Amino acid sequence: DIVNPHTMFVVMPYFPTDLKRMFKMARRQGKVFGELRALRIVSHLLLAVRHLKSHGIVHRDVKLDNVMIAFPETPAEAAVLTDFGMCLDLTKNRIAEFRVPMPYDGIRRGGAPIALAPEVTLPTPGPDVFLDYSKNDEWAVGMIAHELLSQDGAGPFADIEHPATYSDVSYQDEMIPQTCRPLVSGLLRVAVAERLDATEGSSRAKRLEVQLTEEAAENTMEQEVRARRMA
Repeated sequence: DIVNPHTMFVVMPYFPTDLKRMFKMARRQGKVFGELRALRIVSHLLLAVRHLKSHGIVHRDVKLDNVMIAFPETPAEAAVLTDFGMCLDLTKNRIAEFRVPMPYDGIRRGGAPIALAPEVTLPTPGPDVFLDYSKNDEWAVGMIAHELLSQDGAGPFADIEHPATYSDVSYQDEMIPQTCRPLVSGLLRVAVAERLDATEGSSRAKRLEVQLTEEAAENTMEQEVRARRMA
């Protein structure tokens, strides 16, 4: 009754690609997804999660497909979190401390399994059971971070299909760059209390991004000096 008598236009920013497509294309071409580039994307996603949490919202479907990329492969490249079809507004539903009651089965826990932390996927429904979403989206960003930074494409855990087998000891970080391991492993801590939250995670990611940018600038300067000397 509201829409039919009118012509409606929805105007949105244009994003030429998404993170999954861009990442898969880089892999097909044999390119390494750069450490600095990955950190920038992770930092943007953690800032998005922090913003949502400040409004009492959990996304519950943070994955490569739902990350759009603005200005790809330029200095202004930015990650934008989209698709809120699985999000849960805890404030609107008067749910405290990100703990959602799970009295019976059949309630959607979220979107893709890869975007859900063990404390969300594992509990069995019951009268006193709660799903803890307090750091679920941080876990999902950690999964993305691992995939972007892993040089051999190996998953973070050997048995990725069975979250009950996950443990901090079994996290496979061998192919993650040394400087990024504390950040990624911190986002993928199985114990919620020990996992980085979006505020601390975004700060760490930004510090690493600045550090790597400065190191890259220094290396470029050294190369230019050596080239002048050789000339």
